[in-house]
Amino acid sequence: MNQSRKPIMTGVDNVKFVELFIKNNVEFMLIGGAAVLHYGCRADGMSEIDLMIEPELANSDRVMLALTQAGVTPSFTSKDLQRPKVQLPIKRNDYYLDILTPWKELSYADLRERSELGMIGRTEVRVVSRDDLIKLKEFVVQHLESEAGKHRKDLQCLTAV
Repeated sequence: MNQSRKPIMTGVDNVKFVELFIKNNVEFMLIGGAAVLHYGCRADGMSEIDLMIEPELANSDRVMLALTQAGVTPSFTSKDLQRPKVQLPIKRNDYYLDILTPWKELSYADLRERSELGMIGRTEVRVVSRDDLIKLKEFVVQHLESEAGKHRKDLQCLTAV
């Protein structure tokens, strides 16, 4: 890990959720605002995190097991986690996160290969690469007008290097 980067700070329960993913061998990486923070483009701390998962059957089943262990009764199934471009929110008092699946155009294996190590709290995790994060942010700016403002700010910082 690049030692100059500070750990991403989020709610304690989100960190516990990430630790459950790790304990259950869920293949995932941080994207979104947490990744932006990892690259130094936002202020310290955030309440929500976005986790992109490998959409294969075995991994989707491990995600569902981790959700059960976390006391979450999802409104989705393992099969839903195998479709491209899925965004499934988990918004409760204790967890505030989204689980996402990659696009067909950006395979999880390719994203993972280009990812780097980061820290969420004291836990080591994979973080989507800066270049891939830029692609993801550009997609959101082009397709979700309601979300475009903050993502444009992120893009300005991410591309300023």
